[in-house]
Amino acid sequence: MKTHDLPALSPAPNAPDYPVILSAYPVLVSAPQGAQLLGCSERKYHELRREPGFPAAVLLGARCVRWHRDELAAYAKSLPRVTVLPEPRHLRGGRAV
Repeated sequence: MKTHDLPALSPAPNAPDYPVILSAYPVLVSAPQGAQLLGCSERKYHELRREPGFPAAVLLGARCVRWHRDELAAYAKSLPRVTVLPEPRHLRGGRAV
């Protein structure tokens, strides 16, 4: 499935806390659009869906699932921030000292 590239918009005065690019998305977004909105892959997006606190889906039909973009933005803002990222597992071993 291919996601659509959305144009980056310049922030307006008195802009909300989240990026103005949200206004380029429809109110209800698909999984590929939600992944793009969160800046992750579709696979990671579907993993996040199983996490507690992830916004509930809106069922528009048997095979039409969407999420509120503002709820996704609020979820992203609620995620904890880290100051030091852990080293990837595949880089931890076999290091010459």
